[in-house]
Amino acid sequence: MVDKATIIQALSGVTLPGGGDLIARDMVRALDVADGRVRFVIEAATPDEARGLEGVRQAAERAVAAIPGVVAVSALLTAHGPSTKPVVAPASGPPPSLTIGRHPTANTGPQRISGIDR
Repeated sequence: MVDKATIIQALSGVTLPGGGDLIARDMVRALDVADGRVRFVIEAATPDEARGLEGVRQAAERAVAAIPGVVAVSALLTAHGPSTKPVVAPASGPPPSLTIGRHPTANTGPQRISGIDR
């Protein structure tokens, strides 16, 4: 039977490009082990850092898959924080009109239904 301690030990052997490993840098989240199936998330600090960690994610899956008793491994790579994408300048001029049809009319109270007296 596979346990979390064995998985953590295997993941501590996966080194990162900037030094350290997945466990020492506290990047493993949501580790779940059930019936030989292992799932976990590798969380990077920024989207830019996550883009460079696909090889690390694959190495982590291989390290866990090599453990006896593991039948399937699923590792997801995610990041939190703003990306360094360039900010698009707003368009010049007035904003477009987003109205459709006419403006709603004020409610004048209960309306009579035709054909019904009371």
